[in-house]
Amino acid sequence: MARDRKGMGCLGKTLISLLVVVTIIVVAGVILLNLTPNHFKLGDLEIAGTSLNELGLGDAKFLDIIKSFMSLKKPDVGAIVTNPPGDEDKSSAANKVETGSSIPMDTDGSPDFSTIVTDPVVYDKEYLITYSDKELAGLFGHIIDDAEDKADTPEAIQFLADLNATIASITISDKQDDGSASIRIVASVNISHMREEIAGSLPDFLKNQIPETVYIAFYGKINANVVGDLVYTHVDALINDKDDVMSKAIFKVVAGRADIDESQDPKVAIGNKVGEGFEIFIGNLGKIGTAETDSDGVVETGTKVLGKIGIQNGKISLITMTE
Repeated sequence: MARDRKGMGCLGKTLISLLVVVTIIVVAGVILLNLTPNHFKLGDLEIAGTSLNELGLGDAKFLDIIKSFMSLKKPDVGAIVTNPPGDEDKSSAANKVETGSSIPMDTDGSPDFSTIVTDPVVYDKEYLITYSDKELAGLFGHIIDDAEDKADTPEAIQFLADLNATIASITISDKQDDGSASIRIVASVNISHMREEIAGSLPDFLKNQIPETVYIAFYGKINANVVGDLVYTHVDALINDKDDVMSKAIFKVVAGRADIDESQDPKVAIGNKVGEGFEIFIGNLGKIGTAETDSDGVVETGTKVLGKIGIQNGKISLITMTE
């Protein structure tokens, strides 16, 4: 079911604003592309309630704005979404969560995974369960999709739900001696509905220039403390995996609509929200670590070790909770 959230709406409006700027440039036949909106005293021009200066575009060269918009319109999806989960990954992850756990059944008889958003998953025994990064992507995406149905959804996960984000890919790599690893979370945001919303205010040839989907790549470092909790550290965030004037403008508006303090760097603040959401997600699945197990995957007494040893390239191992 499509969501009409303020985060999604502001992202779409931002793209419309940027499209209008590009249109002004083209229609005006600007030849001096190395000049900026402020050269023409357009920095205070408001589009969708936000000035070009507020978007960080007042001092951006017209040439850079055009190049950035064209890049935004035609993302290289294959280069951005590098580790997408398949149906098998999603099914495998669901089976691992469901078997022996407290996950309740939905009205249609299927597991209600939305409870992972708010409550720890409790099992009948301590199991060692290893999730691949593809399985985590499928499951994380599933709980974000279901977040709208939970009144007590944590703010960080609600932020992703409001953005209408779908988790397209998660990659865990580059494990270091200190136990940390790099993580890359790619969220796709579908804004095709905005074409219909602006049909009355823009001609068709301009309306069709708005991309159906943009991709936000979040880069971070993950580690685990001695009690098995995930610790996420933000590194960077990019629109369509590029750091350009359009990306900066989009992050600035999204951060403003999400009530993020203006004193904070928008990319850092948004990246921290995503990291917090991932911490909650992993924390409700279990404690990071390893152990010796019997043939059924049950942890053998006295062999449990919590912490960074449970993070490896391409996977995270969790010891399930029993209460």
